[in-house]
Amino acid sequence: MNPVIFRQYDIRGIVGVDLFVETAYDLARTIAYYFYKNNKSIKTVIVGMDVRIHSPILHTELVRAFRDCGYDLIDLGICTTPMLYFATQQMACVGGVMITASHNPKEYNGFKIVLGSDSIWGAAIQEIKELYQERATVTLQPRGTYTKHDISDVYCSWLFEQFPLLQNRELPVAFDCANGATSIIMPQLVKKFGWRTAQLLYAEPDGTFPNHPADPIEMHNMHDLWHHMQAHSIALGIGFDGDGDRMDALDETGNLIPGDQLLAIFTRAIAQEHKGITMVCDITASAGVVRYAQHHGASVVMAPCGIGSIKQHMREHNAPIGGELSCHFIFNDERGLGFDDGIYAALRLIEIIVNTGQSLATLRADLPLCVSSPQYRIACKEESKKQLVQAVKDRFEMRSDVSLITIDGARVVFPFGWGLVRPSNTLPVMVFRFEASDATQLAQVKKEFADLLSVQLESDLHTLFGL
Repeated sequence: MNPVIFRQYDIRGIVGVDLFVETAYDLARTIAYYFYKNNKSIKTVIVGMDVRIHSPILHTELVRAFRDCGYDLIDLGICTTPMLYFATQQMACVGGVMITASHNPKEYNGFKIVLGSDSIWGAAIQEIKELYQERATVTLQPRGTYTKHDISDVYCSWLFEQFPLLQNRELPVAFDCANGATSIIMPQLVKKFGWRTAQLLYAEPDGTFPNHPADPIEMHNMHDLWHHMQAHSIALGIGFDGDGDRMDALDETGNLIPGDQLLAIFTRAIAQEHKGITMVCDITASAGVVRYAQHHGASVVMAPCGIGSIKQHMREHNAPIGGELSCHFIFNDERGLGFDDGIYAALRLIEIIVNTGQSLATLRADLPLCVSSPQYRIACKEESKKQLVQAVKDRFEMRSDVSLITIDGARVVFPFGWGLVRPSNTLPVMVFRFEASDATQLAQVKKEFADLLSVQLESDLHTLFGL
């Protein structure tokens, strides 16, 4: 295994290049040892997988390894990552492993790990890396049992009960499942709710992702959904990622709504019911979104990118809502699941639209928008990421006209805007985002970063940033 697969929030890499089927059994036995080391009371582990073409063989090795270690296995089969989280709660199982690479291209795969009520991330992933290098394992007696279990009926029924307002409604909405894991549950859910006018795109599981990549925050992956909305006079479009823990939305004008703006819409709805709440956002959030949340009575806590970090900060600040620009959203109010679920977030958004009688475009128009760039992802070797962030810190830390936020990469705050560079946790790229009061000042912020880093990244950042 290439050590690079042990990332910040999961174990993930290109199958056959970084992550090898031949060594998946040993890696799974190491995960089993990690479970045993941290909670010796665990007897049963839940396993699920997404639709990727190599998921079944990785699944076979994972099941074999855990059973050989002495753990009883409950197999959900193909499911979304949130369905696995849901199953661990409903079935009181402490350990779980999901075989997925989320939104990454089809050649990737990996493991998301659950222990107790938390996803394993950060230092815990690095501990598993060290244990794997030591070939640590455990053997309990007797060999574990194996049980198949379909959680879909229980999951759909739970969602149905949580959203009575949406039952048997004529909803002008289209869902793009991108041939990912949500394909196995959305047809059942639409039927359960009685949404006769709702429409589904690419709701056939296919791990080759033949129509477009399963990453809804990129507009080029949402073009088919937008064309379908236009052709059928549909006012709202929802796209899901590969394992169903993220969603993004298209409004009736064809605008793809950034995750931080959706987070602001969710926050306003919760703040209207509960005074003095806290919202947790990530380092990439717009200053306009922060002001909007504060205007509606919410305190704002900014966290490093990554859903594990968001969850941690939500616990520390007793926050009922948190999310990322990448469209992970966690609802931890009295109705929430406490983990990121793209389908649940979509239902909360539809509920807000029905409750307010306003379209998504109208809800968005209420936000004090700044001039923001999209996220730019620039290829970068893993070993060069820290050096590039340090170069930004070195350039700006001595300047009196700016301030630095360094909880994740470097966010350089100017009097008229800000620029951010941070290393991706899931791909060999650096991520940039910029914001300013107007287009001229936005170009000025972009130029500061492009002048500094074009040589190091061996890319013409001026052109890539539209300068």
